[in-house]
Amino acid sequence: MDNYGESIYDKNNNLIGYKTNNDEFVTISTYYNENNLLCNKVSVKDFDESSLSFNGNYLISWIDTKIENGFVREYNKNKYYYDKDNNLINFETIKKCLPFPLSKKDTTLN
Repeated sequence: MDNYGESIYDKNNNLIGYKTNNDEFVTISTYYNENNLLCNKVSVKDFDESSLSFNGNYLISWIDTKIENGFVREYNKNKYYYDKDNNLINFETIKKCLPFPLSKKDTTLN
């Protein structure tokens, strides 16, 4: 198994991933989300070729959701919007702001 990009099948001939290098493989699971949009969950995992099994360590994972004019990639709580030509057209991130410090004021009359 030295061909990178090669499809890997289990003992029952079910597709389980694609080889990216000697010990990393990519899996893709396709499903429809709660809004009935087509999604692909892509995961890069450690793989043991001798047992044809993943050892459970996710190296990286993201979800691509098909939308009318392209797709949205969700990765690390960020959203990347791509058009139909795979050009990045927008980016959303969640910023966490520290709360303002509150101090109690002395309201006693002098």
